[in-house]
Amino acid sequence: MVDVVRIYAIFAVILLHAAAVPNTNFNKIPLMWWWQTNIWTAITCTCIPLLVMLSDALLLTPKNWDVKRFVHRRVMKVFIPLLPWSLIYAGWRIFFWGHDLTLSDLLASLLGGLKKPFFPHLWFMYLIIILYFLVPVLRIYSVNSSLKNQRYFVGLWLFACTIKPMFETLLGIPLGVNIDPVFG
Repeated sequence: MVDVVRIYAIFAVILLHAAAVPNTNFNKIPLMWWWQTNIWTAITCTCIPLLVMLSDALLLTPKNWDVKRFVHRRVMKVFIPLLPWSLIYAGWRIFFWGHDLTLSDLLASLLGGLKKPFFPHLWFMYLIIILYFLVPVLRIYSVNSSLKNQRYFVGLWLFACTIKPMFETLLGIPLGVNIDPVFG
């Protein structure tokens, strides 16, 4: 089953990226084309959450391993490619798009991570790094907590991330409960 999810998610990422550019060109392409890309975007938008959940499911095992070695090895596999790709995209922005970028812009982008990557799709690299830092802590919880406790946590998270924001933004009903630590 893991391989089926992985194959679907990888195919969906490719399709999502292929549909993304035409999808952002509403009124610049025929309406029928836009609707087709919109439908493909909606169908494939589950790919990133699926890849994240799949990674976590494979990493949150009861098997013992060295935390320091795990984090160092995994983070470096992502961080080392992130540096040259950030520089490549910085060069692209300077030489092809004519952006004025300084060394402080480069540092701000590298340190800004999810909020300010050099190119939009690099946010995923930062997400992976953050997840690798969180896996040792989440692993302890997932291995040692009961299924009932895990369901409680998922319910609390679902409330914090979907139900509460829906009441407050869509319905205009403030719930007055500060559950910010549960977000994310």
